[in-house]
Amino acid sequence: MIKPAKPTVSVILPTRKRKDLLLRFLDSLKDACAEPELVEIVLFIDNDDDSYDGLSFGFDNLNILRGPREGMGIASQKAIDISNGDIIFLANDDSVVETYGWDEAFRGVHMSYPDRIYLGSPNDMYKNEKVPVFPFFSRRLAKMLHPIIPDYKGAFIDSHLQEIFISLEHLSECRTCFLDEVRFRHLHYRVTKEQPDQTYRERDRFGDDRKFIQLLHLRENHALQLSRIVLGGKKCDGFSDGYLAALRPASSVDYLTSRYLPIGYRVKYFLYLQARRAAAVLYSKNPNINASK
Repeated sequence: MIKPAKPTVSVILPTRKRKDLLLRFLDSLKDACAEPELVEIVLFIDNDDDSYDGLSFGFDNLNILRGPREGMGIASQKAIDISNGDIIFLANDDSVVETYGWDEAFRGVHMSYPDRIYLGSPNDMYKNEKVPVFPFFSRRLAKMLHPIIPDYKGAFIDSHLQEIFISLEHLSECRTCFLDEVRFRHLHYRVTKEQPDQTYRERDRFGDDRKFIQLLHLRENHALQLSRIVLGGKKCDGFSDGYLAALRPASSVDYLTSRYLPIGYRVKYFLYLQARRAAAVLYSKNPNINASK
């Protein structure tokens, strides 16, 4: 019997004018990689960014996608669409890998779910288990929920994916896996206390809040799809697929009253979003306030 090939990993990495950060991250990623030949790097680089020209990125399996400048959501989805790995990993260039064998740990999670319905994340040493800052998931999941990454400009991609799986757990079964011992240290400017670079400064830090609320029904619909697989084709008791077909934009009231999320979670997150709304008003009056997500 021929032994099945090990699952491959595609590292999805939009980057802009951060060559030093990118090279530092990729060096640490490769040094900590058990089988780099099974890892693919997919970079999305804007057409107007020539700062990466002539660089060597260290991995043999490398895909570079160039296009017009996009938000993180569209750039990430385009990179996913040209990737080849069995496991898709959304990474950031402002991080450093501290755990050897991270790729084997990802494969372990992937293989532990025969239906490939899961959301994994390493420890970013900042948000920790609260938010899957660097999420990974199966290609099957990405195809089922295509496009799995909506067109967020910069924030809420991780929260969007997480909330699908919070709803899935509420409906049927927990399918999230936090790898506490696998450390991808996120050197966000709020951790390093450095001034944010141009890429951060050009981003509307509150521009995605409304979209996150509006996409509530999309997340609910995705959770229902996944629940039917987890439950072996059965519908969730008391829930219907039909009324979500139109996927109308949701309101704050819809979010607060959603049956697809635990009441404690939705109230807490609703209050968090209201606090961000207030912070956005303050920030508009004083842009020097550090009120970023």
